[in-house]
Amino acid sequence: MIAPAHRHDFGWRSSTAAGALRLRPAVAQITKREGELIERCSAGVSRVVQIGVAEGGSAWHARRTMDPSGELCLIDTYPKVLGLNLSSIIARRLVDSVPGARVEWIRARSDEAARDWSLPIDFLFVDGDHSYDAVRGDWEDWHGFIEPKGCVAFHDALLDADWMDRDFGSAQFVAELPDRYPDWRLVDRADSIAVFRRTDI
Repeated sequence: MIAPAHRHDFGWRSSTAAGALRLRPAVAQITKREGELIERCSAGVSRVVQIGVAEGGSAWHARRTMDPSGELCLIDTYPKVLGLNLSSIIARRLVDSVPGARVEWIRARSDEAARDWSLPIDFLFVDGDHSYDAVRGDWEDWHGFIEPKGCVAFHDALLDADWMDRDFGSAQFVAELPDRYPDWRLVDRADSIAVFRRTDI
């Protein structure tokens, strides 16, 4: 099984071209601890939706533990240059190396994907545009689909991680979430990831 490198700098091999040419492994923009948290949130569930995929590190972790008969929906714009997006090539290779749940790749903005969405979600991972307005939009567009016992996680949302600061819109939104949505509470965390679940469960 192929495995990603977690938040690793490969120097001159850090380019997506090097990754596509297999000169380095896929780079997960999450830490190993964050990957373990994603696996806990995904364990045994039927439908996982991820907003923001990049090279597929978080999706690799989710597919490892979710119900193998379930569905992993991966949303990313993956803009093409000369007909290709090298990050998507790396991501598909990495995610395909894990047997299990069916994978649906949705090449769109998250707000566009939400317009046609109608299915229940067990675990939603928000890791797209990290601006305040974008994260708030992802929450507003998607959290209504989360199953009663499901959860939503935000990446780059907690200031505990050494790369984080108060300029991250994702952290600003998550800091306000418990007051603005008191029926949701923080139930798990690792480095910069915050996981929320409804309080009445």
